[in-house]
Amino acid sequence: MRFHCAHLFAIEPCNSSSAGPNGIFVMGTPKFHKMSVEVGNGKIFTIETMRKSSSEFYIEHIEHDGQLYPYSYVTYQDIMNGGKFKFFMSSKPNKAFGRSAEYRPQAAFE
Repeated sequence: MRFHCAHLFAIEPCNSSSAGPNGIFVMGTPKFHKMSVEVGNGKIFTIETMRKSSSEFYIEHIEHDGQLYPYSYVTYQDIMNGGKFKFFMSSKPNKAFGRSAEYRPQAAFE
């Protein structure tokens, strides 16, 4: 699957655990209104972009299945679980989005 088309960029694509692959993908600004991908087992991964104008290219916040999603990344498992990610865009940066270390990707070295 070409995640870069969805502006998801692999920073740790091969991070594996006993639970299976769990790669980490950071988020960029989606350039489309909506994209859906069938990921298997009847599950669909959807990214939808909510913006009022083309000048809104900063991520204000993200919701996953209607719940606030504070992370600045998704994992391979998040994608394979399916669901809808809604990106709410703004013309001004939300400096609080992804600011806390707990919401940024962490390297997993063992």
